[in-house]
Amino acid sequence: MAQYPLYQEIILDTNGQQRKFPFMIWTYLTERSELHHHNFAELSFAIEGRGSQTVGGIKYPLLPGTVTFIPPHQLHHFHSDPGSTGIRKYCIIFDIALLSGTPLTSGHYNFLLQFGNQAPPAVTLNTEQTTRMKQLMDDMLWENDHTEIGRTSLILAKLTEVLLLLLRVHFQTYGEEHAKLAEDAVAGNTLVQKDTIQQSEKQHKGSSGSIDTMRDVIQYVHLHYIDSLKLEQLASRYGISPPYFSRSFKKRTGQSFLHYLHALRVRSAISLLISTDLAVTDLPPEVGFDSFRTFTRVFKAHTGMTPSEYRTAQRNSH
Repeated sequence: MAQYPLYQEIILDTNGQQRKFPFMIWTYLTERSELHHHNFAELSFAIEGRGSQTVGGIKYPLLPGTVTFIPPHQLHHFHSDPGSTGIRKYCIIFDIALLSGTPLTSGHYNFLLQFGNQAPPAVTLNTEQTTRMKQLMDDMLWENDHTEIGRTSLILAKLTEVLLLLLRVHFQTYGEEHAKLAEDAVAGNTLVQKDTIQQSEKQHKGSSGSIDTMRDVIQYVHLHYIDSLKLEQLASRYGISPPYFSRSFKKRTGQSFLHYLHALRVRSAISLLISTDLAVTDLPPEVGFDSFRTFTRVFKAHTGMTPSEYRTAQRNSH
């Protein structure tokens, strides 16, 4: 029987305030999780136990001090090592849209969305960093369980600090290759602000095509890439002309809309090929393609192999 990943659709409820503040934090101890994905972002911090986690079909060590950020709809699961009593973690889940209310730059935001795709999703902190991270987690846990004035503002401030600490350690851990990816994201954000596109924005009423609007577009694409998405439909949704939308999107991401969308879908297909035994012919609708022929053509264009060849190569390498 084919192994299907679980889809978790959780209504974020924080003391009955989920509609106002979609954020939850808790601690737990468990030996494993099933392969799953969800429409919210997940941030975890391991404090006890050893094991491994698989995100997007790639295995990473899971140790005390490991911090992992998983964007929406990224396939993942973990398990503790044999003989271990389990993994104890802090776990945070939140609506990715919350980040638009933080001081994180658009470049930082774009880079976080690449975790588990073009960038590794986890880092392991040193002793000093672990102590700092635990204090931040405890602060958020306390605020989450109380209703003091400024509760949501403090949680967002602490969440921002956690994510920036994660990004700093990520750059230090993975070096030039992934630091360059992050720099490109930030540079893309700067170009949007400085390029002549900014002059075009003045011709549009409201915030259509603005930096905040394009961040919303990218977020929407990450949440709905499995659905039928067309450039013209998205442009209309955000009140932008298709040519202007296309230019703005490429300035923001460094890629055309279609290439960006296809890359997300191919990455999702790779996760399914590696992590499940779903038949290759069943994959197209699971990752947003409406035909097997198109799926195979796009997959080969991005990886140099057909889906079947890719699965065989991965299995032979282990």
